[in-house]
Amino acid sequence: MYFVLIFDADNTLWDTNSVFHQAHVAMLEVFETAQLLSNARQQVEKVRAIDRALIQHFGRFEYGFKNLVTAIAHHYHDGVDPSVAAARALEGDYRALNATLRTTIETAYQVHTDTLAQIPPLLASVAETLVHLRAYRKVHPHVATFIFSEGHPDRLEKTLTSHQIRQHDYFDEIVIELKTAESFQRVGNL
Repeated sequence: MYFVLIFDADNTLWDTNSVFHQAHVAMLEVFETAQLLSNARQQVEKVRAIDRALIQHFGRFEYGFKNLVTAIAHHYHDGVDPSVAAARALEGDYRALNATLRTTIETAYQVHTDTLAQIPPLLASVAETLVHLRAYRKVHPHVATFIFSEGHPDRLEKTLTSHQIRQHDYFDEIVIELKTAESFQRVGNL
């Protein structure tokens, strides 16, 4: 009998939430500088509310984040509810926004993108656990370890490379695709 241990990557192996939090704060600070809001660090929950509405629309956690930044602009500039702000961003009438607001959106988007490029740190004791699992697999070849993540492939590859996950042979397979019942079944059968 074979056993497969399937790990998620983001916030299971490494702390992706901390990087997204930093990106949200950095983006909000651009809007604060443009005097659209105050106390940027205290506004992160509103970003998350808008993000949840966009996640629901796109059906995935990572989508074109220009939509998020544009929705944030609508929320603070127009004073609308997060779900309305998300809907306005999705309507795509970006050109109807005034030039100053479009410039602020572009700057905030670039800051958000640059901050998301940071490599998240491994969570506590993950490195030690991976070393133990690799040693266990060598003695027990009927056990396989997989990463199964639906994060953005480029971002995940950078993190995998930075932490030398592939080079250390910690996992038998690394699968990056949308998580569905069918994909879980297929991964379990690899």
